[in-house]
Amino acid sequence: MIKYLKCYNHKAIKNIFMTDLGKLNILCGKNNSGKTSIFEALVNEKNYGLGKPVDDLDWMIGLVKDEFSRYSDPNPNNVKDWFLFFLNEEKSKQSIWYSDENEIIIQKIEASRSIHQYMKRWTQSNLFNYSPFIERFFLKIKEYYKPILIPPKRRLNSQVRIDLAEKVSPNGDGILNKLFFLKNQDLESDEYKTYLNIYNTFNHVTRLKFNVVPGINNEIILKFSTDNKEWISADSSGLGLSDVLVIISFIFITESNFIFIEEPENHLHAEYQKNLLLFLKKIKGKQFFLSTHSAIFLDVYSVDKIFYCKNENEIMISDQTSKSEIINSLGYSVSENLVSDVIILTEGPTDIPVIKKILEWLDTFDMYNIKFWPLGGDIMAELDLTVFSERKNVFALIDNDPGSSVQRTRFEKKCREINLPCCRLSKYSIENYFTIDSLKQVFPDQVPSSITTLTPDENVDTQIGFKEKGRSIKGFNYKIISNMTIEDLEETDLLEFIISIKKFLLKQKEINVDAPI
Repeated sequence: MIKYLKCYNHKAIKNIFMTDLGKLNILCGKNNSGKTSIFEALVNEKNYGLGKPVDDLDWMIGLVKDEFSRYSDPNPNNVKDWFLFFLNEEKSKQSIWYSDENEIIIQKIEASRSIHQYMKRWTQSNLFNYSPFIERFFLKIKEYYKPILIPPKRRLNSQVRIDLAEKVSPNGDGILNKLFFLKNQDLESDEYKTYLNIYNTFNHVTRLKFNVVPGINNEIILKFSTDNKEWISADSSGLGLSDVLVIISFIFITESNFIFIEEPENHLHAEYQKNLLLFLKKIKGKQFFLSTHSAIFLDVYSVDKIFYCKNENEIMISDQTSKSEIINSLGYSVSENLVSDVIILTEGPTDIPVIKKILEWLDTFDMYNIKFWPLGGDIMAELDLTVFSERKNVFALIDNDPGSSVQRTRFEKKCREINLPCCRLSKYSIENYFTIDSLKQVFPDQVPSSITTLTPDENVDTQIGFKEKGRSIKGFNYKIISNMTIEDLEETDLLEFIISIKKFLLKQKEINVDAPI
């Protein structure tokens, strides 16, 4: 299994390292963040390197034994001691050597030789030929790594001319002819067993069946069915069925054992996505790297690694796997953290409709992917905010309830430590920004006529007599704010906070437009 990959010198990529890869790996990020560029580089041998740890020292010593035995002086035993010392140092550093870094590896070896007590008097740099050693070190991993990229634009024509010699392409070309060929082989042959694997997997993922049958004009026709009685042409079926058949077929047909799939969720119902993910996890002998926007494929409990990709004049990635585990433990959605434009932390769920309405007034909410996460009130001080330390798109809004001042102060401190923008409202709570007129519109006969303005530092339910009746206006926040206008919030810190989020989004949009792909 490939555990370490790097890519470089492709479009806006300089040097990107991916470590501790597993069977099922995920690359996510916004549109134009560089996901396709990374995959293109990782299938082009001019732009990738394969990593291998320095750990099996006895095996590595065996690789250089013949080279070191060429001389009686320096003594081969002394050379072995030096090289073992060098390898132990590399192992203690948990060094990963990459197949494209031959010169760097040789420089490391020579630097060690030049200062080692047994070897430093032999100053000539060409004393040993390390190239065969390095070549043998990477030989098996190079033979193993056979990458292929399945692009996001996949097509499977519902009808093609019979051409059993047609070459199969990861975009779907040639697959109908290949399926027709496999289907008509001897029932005990490996080819027919491959067809059965494709057929059964497709049925498991979609709960449907497919068939490839000859037409009257020397063509092959693709059909789908929920049972064996009624078959429907692929032209009359959803694109998702053809799309998933391309992916499944190519995985079984190709000899490649490291498969990159762009946006496997295209046109697929959520249930199909889940079943496809389960299939990818179970199939033996292959590794997968998926780029996705789907929350289903961002499930940290189903995949091995999650990387987040961004492009700010240079394409970069960050390992989000451990952070995703923490976010999941807090009850948050991984996908919201990784692919949303902005995340707004609020004290409770009833604050969200108020913020949404203000964002709508600012013509912002419908234009961006904005997510809200309630903090849970007084437990906010106990939350581990380091999960957001690498995110620049997270904002927090808390109120000024004096009864929980200690918790809010502690939360503010945590936000400052990770540079997370936090607005602590000057008023008691978000409800204190409502107007009396908006309250009376929703509660025409229940708000005392004697109240003309709301006191900023006192609970609104208490002020209007709801608390003593065991009632609260919080469940009506959307109705209340809908009876207001943005002018009602002018010169308030609440509106200033929301405007700052809009400015952030506009700035990020400019960066994404200007950044190279």
